[in-house]
Amino acid sequence: MAWYLITGGWHNAFLIYLLPIVAIVLFGLFVPNERQQVTQATTEDGEVTPVKKGVPLEVYLVALLEFIFFIILMPMSYKLPELLISRGIGTATDASTIYALFTLIGIPVSIVYGWLNKKLGFKLLLLAILSLLIGFGILATTKSLPLAYLAGFLNGFGFGTFVPFGNNWLSEAAKGGNVNTAITIGMLTTNLGVFLSPIVMNGLSGTLFAGSAEGVMVISGAEFLLWKNPLHVK
Repeated sequence: MAWYLITGGWHNAFLIYLLPIVAIVLFGLFVPNERQQVTQATTEDGEVTPVKKGVPLEVYLVALLEFIFFIILMPMSYKLPELLISRGIGTATDASTIYALFTLIGIPVSIVYGWLNKKLGFKLLLLAILSLLIGFGILATTKSLPLAYLAGFLNGFGFGTFVPFGNNWLSEAAKGGNVNTAITIGMLTTNLGVFLSPIVMNGLSGTLFAGSAEGVMVISGAEFLLWKNPLHVK
């Protein structure tokens, strides 16, 4: 839809932000308004003990990973048009289409996410990082538009897998405490990473690669290469 809107001018693309109105209405109509607060737990001996309400350190570490992840990922949106045009392999419209593929692939990934997570466990996160490593590696080197589309698909798979995995990880890291606070911390760091991504990545690219779009993709790919086993969690 964003691709369709932008054909009428870049200002029209921002109409996409009207879609949350639909989401809010559907949320209000169909999501149950149920609240459950767990303030105490029962031990094997029958003793009632209070549940810790603090936020474990692991929550902040996972939120930090999400912060870094989105700083690295976001060049997929704001550097892709420059990359295709500078190499002469595509247009801004091609970039919009690839980015649409990047986001839409998250729909089928979400459908099978539960099954994948049950089968692979933590290895699913490593698969997502591998997919992003290959995708950004392709963008950093290719001079072929079809391969750029393949990179959009691979990066979309990695993105669509990481987001639900990260949210589930935050919930588990809360260890039965305040899950809402853990998710909120993750949302804050995610949005902060999105906001700071152009500043950080353009700054690194300007220092190392004279500000080129290829340089940004190289940096993203290299940083994903370092993600062998975040936090060394099995």
